[in-house]
Amino acid sequence: MSAAKKTTAKKSAAEEAKKVVETTVEKAATEVKEAQKAVKAEIANAEKKAEEVVAEVKKTEKKAQTKAASAKKAVTKKTADAKTSVKKTASAVKTTAKKVADIKSEVVLQWNGNEYTNERLIQSAKDVWQYDLGRNLKDFKSVQLYVKPDEGMVYGVVNGKDELKFSI
Repeated sequence: MSAAKKTTAKKSAAEEAKKVVETTVEKAATEVKEAQKAVKAEIANAEKKAEEVVAEVKKTEKKAQTKAASAKKAVTKKTADAKTSVKKTASAVKTTAKKVADIKSEVVLQWNGNEYTNERLIQSAKDVWQYDLGRNLKDFKSVQLYVKPDEGMVYGVVNGKDELKFSI
Protein backbone atom coordinates (compact mmCIF):
# COMPACT_ATOMS: atom_id res chain seq x y z
CA MET A 1 0.00 0.00 0.00
CA SER A 2 1.24 3.30 -0.91
CA ALA A 3 1.77 6.19 1.38
CA ALA A 4 -1.06 8.17 -0.18
CA LYS A 5 -3.43 5.36 0.31
CA LYS A 6 -2.29 4.98 3.89
CA THR A 7 -2.87 8.66 4.55
CA THR A 8 -6.27 8.51 2.96
CA ALA A 9 -7.11 5.39 4.96
CA LYS A 10 -5.96 7.11 8.14
CA LYS A 11 -8.07 10.14 7.31
CA SER A 12 -11.08 7.97 6.64
CA ALA A 13 -10.57 6.09 9.86
CA ALA A 14 -10.19 9.34 11.76
CA GLU A 15 -13.31 10.78 10.18
CA GLU A 16 -15.20 7.62 10.93
CA ALA A 17 -13.99 7.66 14.52
CA LYS A 18 -14.94 11.32 14.72
CA LYS A 19 -18.44 10.51 13.45
CA VAL A 20 -18.78 7.66 15.97
CA VAL A 21 -17.66 9.98 18.78
CA GLU A 22 -20.04 12.72 17.62
CA THR A 23 -22.90 10.26 17.40
CA THR A 24 -22.08 8.86 20.82
CA VAL A 25 -21.83 12.38 22.28
CA GLU A 26 -25.16 13.34 20.66
CA LYS A 27 -26.79 10.22 22.05
CA ALA A 28 -25.33 10.89 25.50
CA ALA A 29 -26.47 14.54 25.35
CA THR A 30 -29.97 13.42 24.34
CA GLU A 31 -30.04 10.89 27.19
CA VAL A 32 -28.82 13.54 29.65
CA LYS A 33 -31.54 15.97 28.46
CA GLU A 34 -34.18 13.25 28.81
CA ALA A 35 -32.87 12.36 32.27
CA GLN A 36 -32.94 16.05 33.23
CA LYS A 37 -36.56 16.31 32.03
CA ALA A 38 -37.48 13.18 34.03
CA VAL A 39 -35.78 14.55 37.15
CA LYS A 40 -37.51 17.93 36.72
CA ALA A 41 -40.84 16.13 36.32
CA GLU A 42 -40.16 14.05 39.47
CA ILE A 43 -39.20 17.20 41.39
CA ALA A 44 -42.35 19.00 40.21
CA ASN A 45 -44.45 15.97 41.15
CA ALA A 46 -42.81 15.75 44.58
CA GLU A 47 -43.32 19.49 45.16
CA LYS A 48 -46.99 19.14 44.20
CA LYS A 49 -47.41 16.21 46.63
CA ALA A 50 -45.63 18.19 49.35
CA GLU A 51 -47.97 21.13 48.79
CA GLU A 52 -50.97 18.79 49.03
CA VAL A 53 -49.63 17.32 52.29
CA VAL A 54 -49.02 20.82 53.70
CA ALA A 55 -52.55 21.85 52.71
CA GLU A 56 -53.98 18.72 54.37
CA VAL A 57 -51.97 19.36 57.53
CA LYS A 58 -53.22 22.96 57.66
CA LYS A 59 -56.78 21.76 57.14
CA THR A 60 -56.43 19.19 59.92
CA GLU A 61 -54.82 21.78 62.19
CA LYS A 62 -57.70 24.18 61.56
CA LYS A 63 -60.22 21.43 62.38
CA ALA A 64 -58.34 20.63 65.59
CA GLN A 65 -58.30 24.31 66.58
CA THR A 66 -62.02 24.56 65.88
CA LYS A 67 -62.72 21.45 67.98
CA ALA A 68 -60.51 22.77 70.78
CA ALA A 69 -62.31 26.12 70.73
CA SER A 70 -65.69 24.36 70.80
CA ALA A 71 -64.58 22.17 73.69
CA LYS A 72 -63.28 25.20 75.58
CA LYS A 73 -66.59 27.01 75.04
CA ALA A 74 -68.51 23.95 76.24
CA VAL A 75 -66.36 23.64 79.36
CA THR A 76 -66.69 27.36 80.06
CA LYS A 77 -70.46 27.16 79.66
CA LYS A 78 -70.74 24.08 81.89
CA THR A 79 -68.53 25.75 84.50
CA ALA A 80 -70.68 28.87 84.41
CA ASP A 81 -73.85 26.75 84.64
CA ALA A 82 -72.39 24.83 87.59
CA LYS A 83 -71.45 28.07 89.37
CA THR A 84 -74.95 29.43 88.79
CA SER A 85 -76.46 26.20 90.07
CA VAL A 86 -74.25 26.27 93.17
CA LYS A 87 -75.19 29.90 93.84
CA LYS A 88 -78.89 29.10 93.46
CA THR A 89 -78.59 26.08 95.74
CA ALA A 90 -76.63 28.07 98.33
CA SER A 91 -79.25 30.81 98.21
CA ALA A 92 -82.05 28.26 98.64
CA VAL A 93 -80.21 26.67 101.59
CA LYS A 94 -79.73 30.08 103.22
CA THR A 95 -83.40 30.90 102.71
CA THR A 96 -84.46 27.55 104.18
CA ALA A 97 -82.05 27.93 107.10
CA LYS A 98 -83.40 31.39 107.80
CA LYS A 99 -86.97 30.08 107.70
CA VAL A 100 -86.02 27.27 110.09
CA ALA A 101 -84.21 29.75 112.36
CA ASP A 102 -87.26 32.02 112.32
CA ILE A 103 -89.47 29.24 113.67
CA LYS A 104 -90.10 29.77 117.35
CA SER A 105 -90.33 26.55 119.26
CA GLU A 106 -90.24 25.30 122.81
CA VAL A 107 -90.28 21.78 124.14
CA VAL A 108 -91.59 21.17 127.64
CA LEU A 109 -91.25 17.76 129.23
CA GLN A 110 -93.94 17.16 131.84
CA TRP A 111 -93.01 14.26 134.03
CA ASN A 112 -93.81 13.21 137.53
CA GLY A 113 -95.56 16.47 138.30
CA ASN A 114 -92.67 18.66 137.11
CA GLU A 115 -92.02 20.64 133.94
CA TYR A 116 -88.61 20.54 132.30
CA THR A 117 -87.80 23.06 129.54
CA ASN A 118 -84.73 23.05 127.33
CA GLU A 119 -83.29 26.01 129.26
CA ARG A 120 -83.86 24.33 132.63
CA LEU A 121 -82.14 21.11 131.48
CA ILE A 122 -79.18 23.04 130.02
CA GLN A 123 -78.82 25.03 133.26
CA SER A 124 -78.83 21.77 135.25
CA ALA A 125 -76.13 20.38 132.92
CA LYS A 126 -74.04 23.55 133.46
CA ASP A 127 -74.44 23.21 137.23
CA VAL A 128 -73.27 19.56 137.11
CA TRP A 129 -70.36 20.61 134.87
CA GLN A 130 -69.29 23.39 137.21
CA TYR A 131 -70.09 22.11 140.70
CA ASP A 132 -70.12 18.33 140.50
CA LEU A 133 -67.31 17.87 137.95
CA GLY A 134 -65.33 20.96 139.01
CA ARG A 135 -64.95 22.27 135.47
CA ASN A 136 -64.74 25.90 134.35
CA LEU A 137 -68.04 27.22 132.96
CA LYS A 138 -66.27 29.10 130.14
CA ASP A 139 -65.16 25.66 128.79
CA PHE A 140 -68.81 24.61 128.40
CA LYS A 141 -69.32 25.28 124.64
CA SER A 142 -71.91 22.76 123.47
CA VAL A 143 -74.10 20.04 124.92
CA GLN A 144 -76.31 17.20 123.74
CA LEU A 145 -78.84 15.99 126.27
CA TYR A 146 -80.69 12.68 126.31
CA VAL A 147 -83.70 12.63 128.65
CA LYS A 148 -84.80 9.21 129.87
CA PRO A 149 -87.96 9.78 131.96
CA ASP A 150 -88.41 6.04 132.63
CA GLU A 151 -85.03 6.10 134.44
CA GLY A 152 -85.51 9.62 135.84
CA MET A 153 -82.12 10.55 134.34
CA VAL A 154 -80.60 12.94 131.83
CA TYR A 155 -77.40 11.89 130.07
CA GLY A 156 -75.25 14.42 128.25
CA VAL A 157 -72.17 14.95 126.12
CA VAL A 158 -70.38 18.28 126.55
CA ASN A 159 -68.19 19.65 123.74
CA GLY A 160 -68.59 16.38 121.84
CA LYS A 161 -66.43 14.37 124.25
CA ASP A 162 -67.10 14.81 127.99
CA GLU A 163 -70.00 12.86 129.51
CA LEU A 164 -72.22 13.88 132.38
CA LYS A 165 -75.45 12.69 133.96
CA PHE A 166 -77.97 13.94 136.47
CA SER A 167 -81.36 12.99 137.77
CA ILE A 168 -84.60 14.83 137.05
